[in-house]
Amino acid sequence: MKKRIYRSMWSLVLLSVLTVTFTCSFVFYELFSVQTKHAVNSQAILLQKSLKYVSDPLSYLSTLKLSEIEDRVTVIATDGTVLLDNSSNPKLMENHGNRPEFLEAKKNGYGIDTRYSKTLREKTYYYAVKLTDGSILRVSKTINSIYGVFFSVIPIIGLSVLLVILFSNLIASRLTKRIVEPINAMQFGFYDELSPFAKTIENQRKLIEEQLSNLESKANTIKTITEGMKEGLLLIDQEGNVLSANQSAITYLNSKFASFEGRNILELSRDIHFVGGVKTALTGENAEITAIYQNKTVQVFFNPVLQVGAIVLFLDITEKANAEKIRREFSANVSHELKTPLTTINGYAEIIESGMAKVEDVQLFIGKIKSESTRMIHLVEDIIHLSEFDENNIVKSFQSFELLDLTKEVSERLITLAQEKSVSITVEGEPFEIHANQRMIDELLYNLIDNGIKYNKVNGNVTISLSKMDDGVKIVVSDTGITILSG
Repeated sequence: MKKRIYRSMWSLVLLSVLTVTFTCSFVFYELFSVQTKHAVNSQAILLQKSLKYVSDPLSYLSTLKLSEIEDRVTVIATDGTVLLDNSSNPKLMENHGNRPEFLEAKKNGYGIDTRYSKTLREKTYYYAVKLTDGSILRVSKTINSIYGVFFSVIPIIGLSVLLVILFSNLIASRLTKRIVEPINAMQFGFYDELSPFAKTIENQRKLIEEQLSNLESKANTIKTITEGMKEGLLLIDQEGNVLSANQSAITYLNSKFASFEGRNILELSRDIHFVGGVKTALTGENAEITAIYQNKTVQVFFNPVLQVGAIVLFLDITEKANAEKIRREFSANVSHELKTPLTTINGYAEIIESGMAKVEDVQLFIGKIKSESTRMIHLVEDIIHLSEFDENNIVKSFQSFELLDLTKEVSERLITLAQEKSVSITVEGEPFEIHANQRMIDELLYNLIDNGIKYNKVNGNVTISLSKMDDGVKIVVSDTGITILSG
């Protein structure tokens, strides 16, 4: 403790000396810079006035002892060529046509610029004026940077610091002794008056330990619960830094970091929608997005938490999203399948209603309408069956029936469709009696044969073969079209 007090005291003194020195250097530097710039401006204006009534400024300037002037004087032609310079050979100097002070003086009559050299740690001040013949007279002067001024007084600073340290050592030692001595003399065992104070400190210590133990236990319980969650969970403070994250959240974000605690949300995700949701929650409003993480459709909820920040919850809705996709596709397919027979029925009905149909064609049109109506009934029945399967409401009753007869019966129901497609249906096999759900087998056969007809070629064939196996009956539905379906 004594060493800490001692170090703190003389460190404060040292810091004070450095601060005052640097501040004074900066103020003196600014004053010196202003005076230097004013002197350069005055020098340039004085030369401009002296050349105002001279027909040949260069010849006149040559008669002046410009080399003895501390400032640098340069005369630049209107095209940027250096005509005169009291510090360098003008022929060896590059064109000055792009210098800011030259361009400004050429346009406004005078120009000012300051350029800094990192290598020399110096900056040069330029002031240019326009002469009567259009050429530019420029006066410049190099000014040491603030760093140069500061480093130039380092010896003085060092000496001052050394003296201050020697002086502060004596004072710090005495003050430290006066502060620490009463504390060292405070021994609770020898002072009855301090016993209540000692007991209070001990009770506070035990209470703090108990509270810390309870907090640690609760924290471990919460961590165990969150780690076992399938849902991802993030707790974020007001600055966007992660306070807590479970393993599911780490997996969803697929970050390179093994732990999220203490990291800003921008380090974990660059998704503009995700970051936007976090910012919205931190402003006190709820937000929600749907994103793809690890090939899963995830719904992310962002909710504000008072005096803490925000909480982010990742919920896997892949199955729900897939089901919704299937439902949309199914609705589109059903709409298409129902639209075709309805269009046909409506067309034939309009022809009959308008009287455009011949008497001998009316019966044919009625047959077409009946055929398309039957097709619609089958489609609706399929939809009802699918709905029953989906809702798991179908009565799964089993009974014994003859499979070959059922196959022939289903084929007969599809014979009209087969004739329209110019497709023949062949049923092969021996009679087999099976115990199963007759309605479901009927649907299975109907769908397989129906597909075989629809996607067949003209004058094609659909063959249904039944064969007995050791553990049941094998049904094979083959066609000469683009598909071969078997079950």
